[in-house]
Parts: sequence; structure tokens; C-alpha cells
Amino acid sequence: MEKIKQLPTSKWDCAFTVSFHLTWIVPISLLFIQLISVGKYISFDITNPSNWKEIDKTFSVPFGSFLFMVTTTTLIGLYTRSLQISEQLRLARAQQELSNEQLLLARKQAERYESQLNISLKKESFMLYMEHTKQFQEHLNQIIKSSKGVFRMIKSTDKERVVINYARLYRKTFPENTPTEMGNLTLESKERAFDCCNPPINTRILKNLKLDMSERDIEFTLKGSIESLLAIGIFVRANSDADDIFNMHFFMLDILMVLTALQSIGLVGREDADHIKSETMKYLKPFFKESEQD
Repeated sequence: MEKIKQLPTSKWDCAFTVSFHLTWIVPISLLFIQLISVGKYISFDITNPSNWKEIDKTFSVPFGSFLFMVTTTTLIGLYTRSLQISEQLRLARAQQELSNEQLLLARKQAERYESQLNISLKKESFMLYMEHTKQFQEHLNQIIKSSKGVFRMIKSTDKERVVINYARLYRKTFPENTPTEMGNLTLESKERAFDCCNPPINTRILKNLKLDMSERDIEFTLKGSIESLLAIGIFVRANSDADDIFNMHFFMLDILMVLTALQSIGLVGREDADHIKSETMKYLKPFFKESEQD
């Protein structure tokens, strides 16, 4: 805050008070001295007109001193008042500067509180995000585990045929959730990603499957039919290793398991999931019959 030199108003207040009292004391004192000194030469006959005419000359010293003191007192009073106004303005400016400083401090404090609140909210959102992703992964693992319990054939292989990129699938399922803001705390997506018109299994590609196709062509066709699943973070093993023969039964069960998982997290509705399952199996059943004949 800017420092302003304090004006000596108290000194001039005293000078004005003294001058105000002297305005009466000095003329009266001079009048009293005049009456004592030359009073016997002064005529006080009020019936004499000349006495009235000469009164200003007779008492010119007391009158003059009174006028002088009145003028002096007035000037001192005006100057004192100007000093008081200046002092009031100085105090007003000082008060305004103090208020501005307090306002600035309050604003900085508010910004600090807001920053702390934002940090706290971000920290809380991040913790919720991590906990939600963990619950999401556990939920999917439970669905897959339950599905494996239903389909006994899945247990006949030790290899993981369905690999899930949980981070990518989470972003697809909950696009409104970020580490800094959570918009959905449930385990079900607010929007469907797939339906009968846009299935996760491309049945149009499955139509190209033929019984006389080579195993390599079958695997290539199946791989093309599940590209939509790969885009959301789900990889279904549709190819065989050098030491492993491709099994269509396993692939079918994997597809059923994936559709069940997608239905559980709301990316596809129940009716749509049932329709997609039936359409998918329609093109795969001929291969099962052939396998059974073999």
C-alpha cells in the first residue's frame, strides 16, 4: 500500500481554537485598556449625536483588532478544514487500498481453495476410475469363468482362446468415463455398440464359408468375421498353431461366450444377442456335422 505523508491537522486545530478565543479576548482586552487609560476623556453621553458619529474612530483599535482576528481566524479555519479534507481523502485512499489488498488476498485464497478442491476432485475421480476399471475387469472375468463352467468343452483346452484388452474395451463401454471425470458408475454401457444391423460377428463374411474350403481359408474367413471384436479389444483365437489343429467347436463356444459377455456389459441387447447367436451358428453348423461324420 502506498504511504502518504500524514498532514499536521492537530496542530492547526489547536491554532484555530486559540485564534477563535483570541478573536473575543483581544478586542475586549484592548477596549478595557483603552477605557482605563483614556476613559475619562471619552464622552458617554448617548444623547449627543456626535458621540455616535465618532464611535468608530474612538474605538478603532478594539474594532480593528476584532476584524483582524476574525479574518485571521477565518483563514486558519479554512486552512484547517482543507487539511481535514485532505486527511479524510488520504484515509479514504488508504482504506480503499487496504480493501483492494484484502480483496486480492481473498481472491488468491479463493483460487487456492478452488485449486485444492480441483486437485481433490481429480484425485477422487482417479480413484473411482481405477476402482471402476478393476470392478469391470473382475465382472468380465466372472462372466467368462461362468461361461466356461457352462460349456464343458472349453475346459478341455488349457490355452486362453479369448484375450481381452480390458483398457480398450473399457473405453468403448464407458466413453464418458475418464481419470478426471466419471459419468457412469454402473457396469453397463449407456449406449448399445452392436445390434442386429451392426453385429459384432460379421455374418455376411460367414456366408462365404464352404465345406470344401481348406482349413487355412476357413481360419482366414473366421478371422475376417471377428474384426469388429478386435476393434473393441476382444481377440478370439481363430487360427491354429503348428502343433494344434483348429477346432470349430471351440470357436463356436468362444463366440457364444463373447456374446454373453457383451450382453452383460450392455454393448448388445438380449434379443439382438440371441439373434446374432442364431445367425452365427447357422453358418457354422454344417462344419459341426462334417466334423461328427469324420
